[in-house]
This record gives sequence, structure tokens and C-alpha cells, in this order.
Amino acid sequence: MPVSGSGVATAARKTSLFIDVLRFVARHWLGFPVPLAVTLAGTMLATVADVLMPVIAGQLVADVARPVAEVGHDALWMLAAMAGCGFFSVLAKRGAYLGITRLTTQVMQKIGTEAFAHVQRLSTDWHASTFAGSTVRRLTRGMWAVDMLDDTLLLLLLPEVALLVLTTLVLGWHWLAMGVLLGVLSVLFVALSCTLTLRYVAPSAQAANEGDSRMGAALADAITCNAVVKAFGAEEREDARLARIVSQWRKATAHMWVRGTDSANIQAAAVMVMRLALAGGAIWLWAAGRAGPGDVAYVLTMTFLVQGYLREIGQQVSVVQRSVNEMEELLLLWRTPAAVADPVNPQPLQVTQGAISFEHVRFCYPGQAKALFDDFSLTIAPGSRVGWWGHQVQARQHLPSCSSGFTRHRRA
Repeated sequence: MPVSGSGVATAARKTSLFIDVLRFVARHWLGFPVPLAVTLAGTMLATVADVLMPVIAGQLVADVARPVAEVGHDALWMLAAMAGCGFFSVLAKRGAYLGITRLTTQVMQKIGTEAFAHVQRLSTDWHASTFAGSTVRRLTRGMWAVDMLDDTLLLLLLPEVALLVLTTLVLGWHWLAMGVLLGVLSVLFVALSCTLTLRYVAPSAQAANEGDSRMGAALADAITCNAVVKAFGAEEREDARLARIVSQWRKATAHMWVRGTDSANIQAAAVMVMRLALAGGAIWLWAAGRAGPGDVAYVLTMTFLVQGYLREIGQQVSVVQRSVNEMEELLLLWRTPAAVADPVNPQPLQVTQGAISFEHVRFCYPGQAKALFDDFSLTIAPGSRVGWWGHQVQARQHLPSCSSGFTRHRRA
């Protein structure tokens, strides 16, 4: 079935937005180099220790397969090496977790404060035309998406990819054909996972996120305006409106979960095929006399290790996609231009003369027929602060009573 031009353009825009979100997060990572370096160093050291485990296990099996008189204490040394790699991996992962804790919290703080400052400076028309509940939801969900994205990319996907590369090199150093087989199967599996995630699961995830934003906005605005709802006796109407929005959210979320389950099942089947292929290759090497018991044990141990990591890659790609989808709205909000840009080097305003005069001003929000105020006139003297409320306002020269709609006082 041919793909329409609009479909191609939409896919290209989604891909571009996906890359923009990753660049946005990476730029904030670079703002905190010390915790980033600690996280990366701990992650890579723990990965190296995990790669050495199958090698040591294979050598241990080879040692115990020979008579004790020939082996001596080699098996004990291999056992000690396994223990050393295991404890070293634990310490390295602890350093990575401590580093990413500082990195993620600092990045979340920076993104949250900067996003709030940007929203504060958007135009009044934008705020009047945008649900406050939806805006709050976009900000908070985008901040927490950074937490998931950091953990997935730096603590999970990065070591998984590094382990696959290192394992492929080690296996290829023993048997070139087995290394090539592992490399090809790994690339095919990663390509399958990314395709399923980005082309099959991502569209449904975005629809579910949009439904979640609408539901959050409807809840926040309905509860905020509860006094108005009660004034018009519109509780049942609001109940029906929210029920309709929640129903749409449920359908979109269920659709996303079903697609996620389909993707996970396909990836699990692909991992099983890969595991059987590697195990079959090891048995073929043993039958050909090119591998001993220790070599076969090494390949099988490595296969179980790679299987666990490959199965996690499919899940982590899905988490990255979901995190990026949740940050897309925050990035689009970030890109919304302010109506009035602040000057680069603003100077304090010193008012010594002149005045501000409003003459017969009429103001009405877009889409509204009734004006907020009409035929409004006011003159503000230099150095004065003025506050006003009410539908019709008239200036007074002296401080009015509490029932008046206008207040002015002159600064000292």
C-alpha cells in the first residue's frame, strides 16, 4: 500500500522531534560534567566486569574437567576472579547510581525552573486560550520523563550496547565465525526492536499521552471552576463530559498497551532464535573438535548473558520512546515564542516625569462577545502605583473607601 505524502511528512516530523528531544536532554547533561563523568565511568567499568564473567566461568569449567593433580589451585584462582569481578561490578554500579542521582535531579531542577520561567513570560492571550491544568501536566510529566530517560539511556541501554560490542569482540577473538554470527544477529535484533518501537508502538503512545493531557486538563479546570459549575447546576453535565474524556483515554491507553505486548512477544521470540543459533554453533564447534567443555560452557554462559541484555534492550527502547513522547509536549511548549521579548540588558525604570493615559479603551478576549471593560479612561501620574478592579473604573485623587473599585497611592 503506498504511503501518502502527508504520512511521510508526519513520520519525518516525528523522527525530527524525537532527535530534538534527545539533543535537548544531552545539552542539559553537558551542563553538569562531573556527575555525568562519574555515571559513565561506573557504567562502563561494571560492563567490563560482566563481560569477563563468562570468560572466567569457561576457564573454571575447563579446569575442573581435568584431573586435580594437573590443575592444582587454578580452579580456586578462577573462583576468586569471579568473586572479584562480581564485587567490583557492584561497586562500579553503586558509583554510577550515585552519579546519575545527582545528574538527574540537577537536570530536572534546571528544566523545571527554566520551563516555568518561559511559561510565565508567554503572552496573556496564550494563557487565556490554554488550559492551566494541561500546561501544569505538560511541565510535570516532562520533568519526570527526564528521570526515566536518564536511567534508561545511561544505566541500561549504554551498558547493554557496550556489552554486546565487547562480547562480540571476545567471541570473535576465539572463533571468528561465532563473533560474526553474534554481531549480525545483534544488529538485526536491535533494528527489529527500534522498528517495532518507533513505527508500531510510538503512534499509539503519543495518542495515549494526548488523552492523558486532556483528562488532566479537564479534571484540573473542572475542580478549579467548581464554584461556577455549582452556580449553574451543571454537575451532571461535567460528570458526563469527564466520563467521555476518560473513556477516550482508556481506549487509547489500552491500544498502546496491546501494541507494547505484541512488540515484547515478537522480541522474545527473536531472542530465543538467536540463543538457539549460538548454542547450535557451540555444539558444532565441539563436534568438529575445535571447542572443549570449557569453550562450550563459555559460549552457553555468554548466550544467557546476552539473552538477558537483548531482552532488556527491547524493553528499554520502548521506555525511551515513551519518555521522549512525554517530553515532546514540554519541548514544544519551550519553543513557543514569547509575545514580548525581554531586552538583553534591562535597566531599572526611573520615572520622573510624564504620565500614562488610557482614553476610552475597550478590551475583549478573542472568541468572546462581551467586552471585559468598555469606554475605560484613566490617567496615571508619574511615580504612582495603581491597582483597580471591577467592571467600570473611575480615577480618584484621594484614597477611596473599601467599597470603591480603584486604589492609588504615591510612592515615597
